[in-house]
Amino acid sequence: PLLHSTIRLLSFAIALTLLAFPFASVISGLQRLDMTNFLWALNTITTASLAAIFVGLGKGIPGLVDAIVLTSGVLFLLNVVLAWRLLPQLRINPALLRITDIKTLSAFSAQVYIIQAMATVYFHTEKLLLAHFAGPTPVGWYEIASDLALKIKNAPALLMTPLMPAAAELAARSDDAR
Repeated sequence: PLLHSTIRLLSFAIALTLLAFPFASVISGLQRLDMTNFLWALNTITTASLAAIFVGLGKGIPGLVDAIVLTSGVLFLLNVVLAWRLLPQLRINPALLRITDIKTLSAFSAQVYIIQAMATVYFHTEKLLLAHFAGPTPVGWYEIASDLALKIKNAPALLMTPLMPAAAELAARSDDAR
């Protein structure tokens, strides 16, 4: 029963996350990177904080699941509210959906999903091998060190987040001097 309820709750969290994507796309499509970054940070901090609190209270795996579900719900609501505030004319009307559009989007999405799955396997193969030959503890230490090294390596990319929209705006204004 615990496994079934855990799977049901995680499925609900996944559904909320998937339903939030169109609204998050509106926010990022309007180049509101301040809000996009805020939501990303809020997601990370809230999930980690709730997970620590629930595990600290002795809730174990169900506590982790509760943290994920609560965070997914909050992020879904925030994405919906922010998207509608940024774009008040946004309307969701299933009657406007065309089967041909759904087929085209689904075909493209399936290809993207397959590529992402292949990339996941590719980027984590060394961990699978390490786990097979050395056990799970060395994999944990390897993952911590690897993640830290990746974050340090990608630190210069943080500059690109604010620079790209600013450069696009300057190009649109033909402001070559700045």
